[in-house]
Amino acid sequence: MIFNDYNNAYDEFIGSYPLNNCNKISGNIFAQTLRKYIKNIINNTYEVSELNVYIKGSNIEWDMLILKKNISNKEKAYNIFNPENVVCAIEFKTSGLMTSNITFVQNYFKTRIEELENLNKEIKFAYISLCEIPKIIEYLKLNYKDNCFWLIEGYYRSRNKSDTKLNDYMELEIYLKNLLLNVVKI
Repeated sequence: MIFNDYNNAYDEFIGSYPLNNCNKISGNIFAQTLRKYIKNIINNTYEVSELNVYIKGSNIEWDMLILKKNISNKEKAYNIFNPENVVCAIEFKTSGLMTSNITFVQNYFKTRIEELENLNKEIKFAYISLCEIPKIIEYLKLNYKDNCFWLIEGYYRSRNKSDTKLNDYMELEIYLKNLLLNVVKI
């Protein structure tokens, strides 16, 4: 279960060290936890890339890709994948986009979605965040509700286990299953 895996890894590798000093580590734990969970759901239907990968023809680094089967060893070795082999590009955030600037968020999503459409119109896009501020959530709900998921409204400055509840993580698991069933068509 995502909740237990994330919290156990967080406790083991970060413990009580202040979160503001561990954003990258916390993000890595979140992404690795979700990658493991997604890989388990997909179960040989598709392949799941490592983290921090690229699509050939694009300069954008993607947190993770869901790929068609039988990816070449060369693509895997360099973490650069041909667009025709990519099913879905996923971005993970633990602290959201860290802005209340709607123009920044519009450009962030527009750039990524247009890039994917230029590479291969069949590639899906998903954004999964541990938290996001309410103003940005409203924008995402209006424009990208099927492509986005967040657990907490507000800034996630301190890691308090009561901030995120088991039910929130269960909602994330349901979202991931629906994403993979309906968007990626596993």
